[in-house]
This record gives sequence, C-alpha cells and structure tokens, in this order.
Amino acid sequence: MQTRRLLPLLICAALVAVGCSEDAGSKAKGGKRAPAASTSPCTPGKGEKTAKVLLRCAAGSVAYVSNPMSTGTGVVVEEAGKRYVLTNLHVVDPFDSADVTFGSTTLRRVPVVGVDANADITLLGPLDDDDRAPIPLGGDSDVESGDDVYLVGYPGESGGTNTSKPKDLEATIARGIVSRTRKVDEFEQRFIQTDASISGGQSGGPLFDDRGRLVGISGLSFADEFALALVTSDVRESIARILDGKGHDYLALPLRPEGGDGSGTLRIADSEDGQLLYLPPADEDRTLRLSVSGDDTVVSVSSLVEGAPLAVSSNSLRIYQEVENRVAARRGGTPESLPDAAAMGLDAKVQAREVAPGRFEVPIAADDGAVVYVERPLADAPGEVTWSSDLPLLQVTSERFTAAIQLDEPLDHVFTAFDDYVELTLDLEEGERIEVHARSATGDTGFDLIAPSVTLDAVTRADREVDGIENVDDTDDGIYGVDARKVLTATETGTYRIHWYTNDGVTEMARISVRKCSSSSCRDPE
Repeated sequence: MQTRRLLPLLICAALVAVGCSEDAGSKAKGGKRAPAASTSPCTPGKGEKTAKVLLRCAAGSVAYVSNPMSTGTGVVVEEAGKRYVLTNLHVVDPFDSADVTFGSTTLRRVPVVGVDANADITLLGPLDDDDRAPIPLGGDSDVESGDDVYLVGYPGESGGTNTSKPKDLEATIARGIVSRTRKVDEFEQRFIQTDASISGGQSGGPLFDDRGRLVGISGLSFADEFALALVTSDVRESIARILDGKGHDYLALPLRPEGGDGSGTLRIADSEDGQLLYLPPADEDRTLRLSVSGDDTVVSVSSLVEGAPLAVSSNSLRIYQEVENRVAARRGGTPESLPDAAAMGLDAKVQAREVAPGRFEVPIAADDGAVVYVERPLADAPGEVTWSSDLPLLQVTSERFTAAIQLDEPLDHVFTAFDDYVELTLDLEEGERIEVHARSATGDTGFDLIAPSVTLDAVTRADREVDGIENVDDTDDGIYGVDARKVLTATETGTYRIHWYTNDGVTEMARISVRKCSSSSCRDPE
C-alpha cells in the first residue's frame, strides 16, 4: 500500500541538497555580459602550489554558513562597493538570516538580501567587516574538459546556529578534473561537472580553476559521483537579479523572537493540508503552553535545532490507524501495516507533554525554537482549528495556490519549504490526448492528474491508487531523471485537477505545461 503523505510528524528534518542558470554566452542586463576576472587574489605565484594558495585565500574569504537546520559554504563577493556572502538558497532556507564564520570569527544572523529560486542562489549581507577580501567571479568559458579544478568548503562540519562549533574552523579542499559541462537550456543554466568530492556542508562553495579563479558555485551532485557547479556567468546574472530587486518572493522565518500572536485560527483545507506555527529561538529556557481545538486534530511539536519530536497528541496513533483501516476497507481487505508508535515519536515522555486533550506543556531549551504542525487527517472538507499559547507564535503557512492552466502556456511557480502542492484545473473532452510536463532546474517535481468524477476525501487523499487518478513522478526526464512528463488521454469530459508538487521541502522554482497532442505529436519519455 502506498500513501502520498502519512505520519508527517517530524517537520524539521535536515535539509538535504547537494544541488542548482544561464548559457555562458547569454547577455546580462543592458545587453552586455559582465566582465570575467582574469586573475584573482587566489592566483598562485611562481612556484606556489595551487591547493595551498587556495586554502590560504579561503581563510578570509570562504565562510562556513549555518542556521538551526542546515550548514553550507559561502564566498565573499563585492558588488557596487558592498561586500556580500554568496551561497546556495537551500543552505539558508527557510530562514531570514544565517551565521557566517571565518575561522574563529562568527558574524551572527547576517540577513538574507534576496533569493533567486531558479538558480538556487542567495546573498547575505552586506558585511560590515571590511577585512573580508572579496573574490571576483572568474571566466567559466575558459574551463575545458580535462582541466584541473578545486572545490573549497566545509563538508562534514556539524551543527547549526545554536550548537557549539569547533574553534578556528578550517576549510577543506578537493581536487578533480572537469569531466564536461551540462546545459539545462530551458532554464538557461550551465554547470561544470567534476569528479571533485562533494558532500553535505559543501553547498554554496567556490570551484576554482588551476589559476585560482572562481569559475563556479557548487551545490548539486550528479550520478552520486560528480559535483555540479553553476558557472560564474550564470551566478553573476543571478546576483544582478537579486540586487535589482528582480529575485523571487521568499517566505522566511525569523531567527529571533519577532512579533507573533498568542492565539489565532488555522484554516485547514482537507486531510492533506497541514498548517504551521513557529516559535523562534531565544536565549533562555522556556515552556510552551499551547492549546489546540478539535478531537480530530493531530498536533506535533518538534525541536527546531534537532528536529526531534517534543510533543505529539495522544490521538495521533488512533487517527492514523483509522486512515489505514478506511483505505484497506475500500480495497476490500485489511491494512498491510499500521503506524508505528516509536517511529512517530510516541514515547512516554513525549506523550506526557499533552497534559489534557489538546493542551500541551512543552519545555524548549535555550537557543532552540519549535515548529508546531497541525492537521486533520480524517477531514473531508475545510475546517477551522483555534489555538492559544502563552508564547507568541507565528502562523507561517497560507492557503493553497490554485489556478486554471492554459494549453501551451507554461506556468512557473516558486514552491516554498512549506507547500504541499498547488492545484491547477484544466477542461478536457473525453478522448482528448495531452502531454503534461513538470520540471525543475534544481529539484524533483511531480503531479497527479485527477479525473472530474473522482471525489477527493480522506481515503483517496491518503491512497492515490484509485481509478481516475494518475500519479506521474520521476520519468527519467530532465538532467537528473526526476522530472515528470506523461502523455495522457482524458477518460471523461469535464474539469480535471492537476496536483503539482515538489519532493524536496525547500524553496525552489518549477515549471509545468500542458499541450494538446495529435495522434503522432507526443511521445512519453523512454
């Protein structure tokens, strides 16, 4: 039995991406390409070893970037006389700032300037510390297959903003060769592929050539063996978009107490919908006293730093078991498996923090925060859940995005870290053939096509293996083989629904399109 979303209790899972702009010959704003640097502060002198020079250069210009949920690498760049830290968006997502560490010096909560969700790029800053030498973005067009390249960063370093870090963090370096370049023409992106080792914590780090020039920003892996670095011409244009105010909207959580409410109402659309309440970190120990209405409401409270369950409503096991029972009954059998209490974090200590039905007293450690996830897994229709708390909480989710999609008109959408899916509608005639194509330059996207006669209730939402619902995911399409493309035939006349989603849990841009097919004009990807 397969379910799309079951037991979503641990919201603060680690953000895992070792993963994503424009052809090197493309034009920047004004029709002129930004100049490439021919030399760099990291360029080796006569007789110097490239790797040693790069590590020395990195000590003041390549940063360890961290927040409560993620770590990565950043590099100091300069634009219009101001210095910023350039890194991957997925390194800082979903927060409004990050700590930036150079050796033993940490700059706390450096703000996010803006984001480019298509290129997975963000800027932090501007920096007040003039001691940090910027590294100019070099000439990616000069790098060829077979050239030596060097990846600098902080792979393997543990912890985020609120955990102790080792003194005097040291950058690491890995050498490889350029195996090839890869283009994603539709999203106007080009990547340098190298066998230089990449792992968690490396995202956002600089890729240098053997002359010490910064030729790419790492962030993706390919085929489990290769690093992919976005070429610097694309990075420059991404920076320009951000600083010109042409980046993407970004739903960011504050890393310090800021506003919030002591009570409110959450509108939960259906059994697949979940709403979030957020408690930012603070310097002192606290106790969150929270009340949530509804016998059919399931509540989980997770640590922001560790992601571990702090409290779970006692009704959760019963309600999830009921979902499985209903799914099995519709199929004419018995459940293949039932939810596991231990996997849900339902140990005695966690359960004891629900002091009465819907009332919780949850200890929150100093320098930690919490995420409260509220859902109604048995809901067949929209409903409201009221809540109150002695500590101010932020409601961070909103209503699901819906739109009518037009044939032959691609739709771009920036998914936030908190979206479940967006709902698109399309009118079709019985027998009409269409090709639906969902793709992302930086991530993994898929969709469900739902026939007009299908009733979406708690059972069908938990188990999509019903007539009239076609799930399409990972059709070996796109650069990573995780795009979704399918030729489909309408089985009835009416309004179809497309539930379009991403699988990554981070902010990213994706694109979907629908085109009408003749008998020979469309083919499924092989």
